[in-house]
Amino acid sequence: MLELKKLSKKELAERLLNYIKELNELEKLISEYIQNKNGNSDSIRLKYKKLKQDIDEEYKYLSKSSNECMDEVSVVHNSYKAGVMEASAKGFTSRSNSKIDQSLFNSVADALYYLEYYLPKSDLEEYANSK
Repeated sequence: MLELKKLSKKELAERLLNYIKELNELEKLISEYIQNKNGNSDSIRLKYKKLKQDIDEEYKYLSKSSNECMDEVSVVHNSYKAGVMEASAKGFTSRSNSKIDQSLFNSVADALYYLEYYLPKSDLEEYANSK
């Protein structure tokens, strides 16, 4: 696991934007499956499970360092940490093998909400595109 304080604002913004992109794609897949039964339910569950595990691993890593002073790092670092911790704790509430339904969609939407809550996507994109 990468050390949070050693990552640049740009790297963290790119990492967070990647999670947001993957969650948006998963939301779309779930929505299409619910509406039209269009898609592969196993691949949707697998993608959900992987994202849930990845964010949970980051949560565990970040919670170990939660007592460290973060005052000397940027707003991007603090937003990343808070977003990942909230997404893991309050998002992904459905089980990995659950039925693909509105509950699973809401679980993904909640995780996405918390990742975007602390720093708007437009600001993240600015940091990601900076030099």
